[in-house]
Amino acid sequence: YRTGNRHAVVLIKSHRLHFSNIFEVSSADLLVYFLGLIFSQFSVSQLDTFVYCIGDLKVGDDYYMVLDRYLNNLQILSLPAAFT
Repeated sequence: YRTGNRHAVVLIKSHRLHFSNIFEVSSADLLVYFLGLIFSQFSVSQLDTFVYCIGDLKVGDDYYMVLDRYLNNLQILSLPAAFT
């Protein structure tokens, strides 16, 4: 989940929660760096892992373009109406 510079990252592997954290980053490149660290720490392949994004992210914006370059399975989900 992204809103402004705040990002929530949740890693679910084999139907179990392995990681959850909220942090602030100022650029898409830093976000990719942190995601790479998380993938490495939990032995997750960025080529095979589905990454679902919600919040302030749209196809074609800077964040999307950088994430799409490094993640093979990037999908943007819409927030439920109750959250908008």
